Amino acid sequence: MYMLLLATLVQDHAEGAAPTPFSLEPGLIIWTWVVFITLFLALRKYAWPAIVRLAEERERTIQRQLTAAEEANATAQAALEEHRKLL
Repeated sequence: MYMLLLATLVQDHAEGAAPTPFSLEPGLIIWTWVVFITLFLALRKYAWPAIVRLAEERERTIQRQLTAAEEANATAQAALEEHRKLL
């Protein structure tokens, strides 16, 4: 089935028919890969370290907030116990 579709597309392209979204053009395939690899390498070099740094910074911030919340909870529990004793 796929081979028949591929053969039809190649034949239509060879006859000069209008290109379809399924037509295979080697030049377009090559340039698509060149652009993809270039973009991938650029993002890996420049964007990935920034993304990792921001994720680690966010993790540290969340950890500090959790620690502060636990301390606030402990303080509130102590104040509640003291209030109950006074009542």
